[in-house]
Amino acid sequence: DDKVIDILDCSKQVKFRGTVAGGGKKAQSFTFDRAFKPDSIQHQVFEHTGALLVDEVLNGVNCTLFAYGQTGSGKTFTMEGQIGSLENEGLIPRMVRRLFENIQNMQDNVRYALRVSYVEIYNEKLRDLLDPTLTPRVR
Repeated sequence: DDKVIDILDCSKQVKFRGTVAGGGKKAQSFTFDRAFKPDSIQHQVFEHTGALLVDEVLNGVNCTLFAYGQTGSGKTFTMEGQIGSLENEGLIPRMVRRLFENIQNMQDNVRYALRVSYVEIYNEKLRDLLDPTLTPRVR
């Protein structure tokens, strides 16, 4: 089997196989709340991650969506997606749309205050992606 990574057990367990010093093979397994196969579509990722966070936000819980990975691993595509394509839009546009749709369907006497940050950490430097002229405060 040529695969280095397998996603097992109902998309929760990730098994990694690699070569160790001396040429031997080593396998390790990691368990996550959810893992997505490379052929997963944006809608699946949203329904199992972003949609749940929107529900929590509407219940008053502060939430953070954190994308982590090496350069070129798909973080930007997962978060932003393809502009102009409903099928390929990422988590951010899907979450914003779901959030405002739900707020519009709330009772008129319910008020929401919404604060959003969109930051990047790269080479240990924090950058505000909504306003690059600002230096974000770390609390």
